[in-house]
Amino acid sequence: RYIGWNAHLRHEQVQFEQRVAFVDPNFMEFFPHTLTKGTFSATSNHHRIFLTEKLANKFFNGVDPVGKTLTLFMGGDKRAEVEIAGVLKDHPFNSSFYFEAVADFSLFTALHQIDETRWDHWIQASTFVKIPTPTLAKELSGQLGRFVDLNNKARETWQYLRMEIVPFKDPNLTEDNVYGAYTNFRNEPVVLYIFGLIGFLILLLACFNLANTSVALMGKRMREIGVR
Repeated sequence: RYIGWNAHLRHEQVQFEQRVAFVDPNFMEFFPHTLTKGTFSATSNHHRIFLTEKLANKFFNGVDPVGKTLTLFMGGDKRAEVEIAGVLKDHPFNSSFYFEAVADFSLFTALHQIDETRWDHWIQASTFVKIPTPTLAKELSGQLGRFVDLNNKARETWQYLRMEIVPFKDPNLTEDNVYGAYTNFRNEPVVLYIFGLIGFLILLLACFNLANTSVALMGKRMREIGVR
């Protein structure tokens, strides 16, 4: 599971508002990330947090932050002390996820006092599953209807129309189109086609200008030869 949330992180007198991803422990197995410092293994009983290289440098200016403590604020009295367990290599700009820190999903539920066994809570987390075949994915999607009924009975003001399994590479899997997707904004293919067409037209215009200039210079050169 994965939730992206804006939270305030503070170390001593330095504080920043950052995008924090709250994930289950196996998230890094689903979507491998490279650690430049620290370890994914739990080494203490404290809530863990991982910072990207960019955020680690903002707080500590090149000093190894592993083992240091940050205070995480999520509004009101929702705060917790978190221990920096590692530093993640900055993810590429076109990554499907965008965050500057990663914390445990259990920390999110604890701060918001969420009972995960109840259907009347507002929490909407992205849930990722590995399914070996498209056929099995279709079968599982067909079995999700019973959970729609459970939600609609518990939450009369928030009714589901359907639940389905969506391929991770689906271009519609964005926060704009799927509530609670928490994945990065993806451009529609038509956008790429438009920019590609514009680039082609610019190149075609440049070739036309080059040909026109070459013909003009050739004509001038022919007149010079004729005069001689």
